[in-house]
Amino acid sequence: IEYHGNARSLCCMHCRHREPLDITKFPSSPPHCYCGGIMKPDVVMFGEMIPGDAMIESEALAHACDVCIVVGTSAQVYPAAQIPIAAKENGAFIVEVNIEKTDFTDSIVDVFMHGPAGTELPKLTAAVKAG
Repeated sequence: IEYHGNARSLCCMHCRHREPLDITKFPSSPPHCYCGGIMKPDVVMFGEMIPGDAMIESEALAHACDVCIVVGTSAQVYPAAQIPIAAKENGAFIVEVNIEKTDFTDSIVDVFMHGPAGTELPKLTAAVKAG
């Protein structure tokens, strides 16, 4: 789920039209939509709402998962910070991979992997493969 969107596409701030990012198509800065509105990367900025379908799907998956891996978050920004809490409340095993402890670390996390995601996630993958 691209909970906070992605920068591979643009979204019109006026009509919400979306299209793939093609820098050759938009030589002006900022790019404009066919409706005349300004287009921005299709990511959720502070103060904007998370897309409803992403929220619904992530909540359903959090309630159904056996393991939730939390990577590189401050655990301070909601509603995203609610996802691992919902998973834990439904019996999931929580793994946190982060360069620093968060509010999750001592409250809901079962395994804390201290370090950058780029070094810790391969260790996690190797451990899972090893069984």
